[in-house]
Amino acid sequence: MKNKNKIRLLIAMVAIIFAAATTSCKKNDAVITPNTPIDSTIGLPQAVINQVPDSIIQKLKDLGMPINEGIAPPNVEGIYLGSPWKLVASNFDDFEVGHLFTDLKVKFTNQNNLKQEINVQSKTGSTISDDVSSYISGHDSLFSIFVITNNNKLNGSDTTDIQQFVRVFSGVKVSGESSIKNLRSALMSLKEIKNTTNAFLKAGQGRLIFDSDFVSDDQTTFRTNQASWTSNGMVSNEFFK
Repeated sequence: MKNKNKIRLLIAMVAIIFAAATTSCKKNDAVITPNTPIDSTIGLPQAVINQVPDSIIQKLKDLGMPINEGIAPPNVEGIYLGSPWKLVASNFDDFEVGHLFTDLKVKFTNQNNLKQEINVQSKTGSTISDDVSSYISGHDSLFSIFVITNNNKLNGSDTTDIQQFVRVFSGVKVSGESSIKNLRSALMSLKEIKNTTNAFLKAGQGRLIFDSDFVSDDQTTFRTNQASWTSNGMVSNEFFK
């Protein structure tokens, strides 16, 4: 009889140990594989990370340029007018703060938040840029758009100089409103590809310009005359010394 009781006691102890071990494994599994949600308010497009060094991003921030991260920017498709288009800051010997540049008209199309891509075209006076595939980030009503281009100097006698720039547009676009608030544009030279005239900003030099009435109204047309406003690949004076 005593042996039977000992056997029953042994079986009970084994069962308890097995149950405890099983519970422990389940708890450990839960700790090892947590369900962590994605934060939609952080992160820049991968193409920007690959092409724009952290040092340049920091220089842009030092100028006072907002860099709005995130994977859920607002819909900014449309045509907008930046006027008066005024200099806020530079990191080189430049015009005085408050210098007025030619008004800017900018067009945003084909926004794709899944790919973090958007097309950008800009016009200042008689200078109109190519329609460039660019990159967008942001969250809630905040956005930043990154345009990375190789620009040719087409003014004057030399037409072969090439410089790579990043241009960033940042602002606030509230759902249901047609205008952009606090539109800012910073441009900075990334690298000199060919330089014979020393006309472009040097690598690492940049400007921050903004719409000084804080409201960039939407526009119905980008070009006043389709025939005369063809893209000419030129860049505005904002890119020159």
